Amino acid sequence: GIITTICGNGTTSSSGDGGLAINALTTQPTSMIFSSSLNSLFFVDGSFSVRMINLTSGIISRILDTSSSISGLSFQENSKFL
Repeated sequence: GIITTICGNGTTSSSGDGGLAINALTTQPTSMIFSSSLNSLFFVDGSFSVRMINLTSGIISRILDTSSSISGLSFQENSKFL
């Protein structure tokens, strides 16, 4: 199989929103889920936010941000698509 990096450059932080996801910094991304049209990927970032990658343009956006822990926020394991 082929593994392709679509987000992050290997540095742990949280920045780069509005730019290319491949250049963005992320912190321990978890709970990933695709949109039903398969053109977006959503994930919970360890910096207490939910981020979205437009898989067509490669642009990353922060769609939920909080200054405190959002522990327990995750996508259900059996929910494959939004």
